[in-house]
Amino acid sequence: MATADQIKALVRSHCDGDNERFKAIVLQIAAHDEARSPANAKALRTMLERAPQTFVQVGGSASHLVEQVPVGTKLTDLVIADDLRTQLQRAIDEQRAADRLFVHGLAPASKLLFVGPPGVGKTMAAGVLAVELGIPLRKVNLHALFNSHLGETAKELQSLFAQLHTFRGVYLFDEFDALGSSRHREHDVGEMRRVVNSVLMMMMDQPLATSVLVATTNYSDALDPAVFRRFDAVLDFGLADGHGRHDLIRRTALWLDGLDLEVLCAAAQGMSHHDIVQTINAANKDAVLADRVTLDQDRVMAYFASRLEDR
Repeated sequence: MATADQIKALVRSHCDGDNERFKAIVLQIAAHDEARSPANAKALRTMLERAPQTFVQVGGSASHLVEQVPVGTKLTDLVIADDLRTQLQRAIDEQRAADRLFVHGLAPASKLLFVGPPGVGKTMAAGVLAVELGIPLRKVNLHALFNSHLGETAKELQSLFAQLHTFRGVYLFDEFDALGSSRHREHDVGEMRRVVNSVLMMMMDQPLATSVLVATTNYSDALDPAVFRRFDAVLDFGLADGHGRHDLIRRTALWLDGLDLEVLCAAAQGMSHHDIVQTINAANKDAVLADRVTLDQDRVMAYFASRLEDR
């Protein structure tokens, strides 16, 4: 078990971006646990081996453009359609077999576009890729790029894409439609158009040897059609079907006794994954605050109706 001093040292090394120091402390903790808990010691060492770059901070002039995001969801935990799960598994399999593919002059899918309405799991799926591949998820802040002085963007772009080649990870370009749709806007100034085209060129034309680039969009119709052709795969995320809604409710509800899942699934039709989970969690909180160990069917139905009215 880690001592208070070791815990403080872990936090300090993480905040400082000192990956080597962090790893040394973890290995020290594992060594101390070896006699008392060999399984725990082995688990600590395995985690370090699986994610050697997890705690590296992105530096350079683009440091403010990239944020490392905590992840933990596995592919088996994701509630999505079977064909979409198959596509994600294929991308994972190709990345895991990258060395074998390269030998034959082939490359794994490394540039993915996730399309679908808000709240259906696009960002979560990017995190799943990171978990399954044992690499960090890094979110790219496109708004920060375009809010900076235009004259500085070229340098920042070069630094940003150097990170994709230097530090392996899943790089998430969220709300990509804001970039892809602005490529041919007539009212954009010439400098801004050049920036947009530079981003697209770097994203699409530079091969990625180790990292995975994931772009997401809620509005695929807003994208320049040519952009779609630059991705290795386009994955379509939709609203949950009846089976998916049933699975989401069953996984989220703290207690199932007294609930009519078929009625609730019908009431949740047309809602996003996020809204369904938020609704059930509101009912979960009601039960906990009232010291009950059951959920109120009528209250859940009322929450669903309220959510649908607010849409």
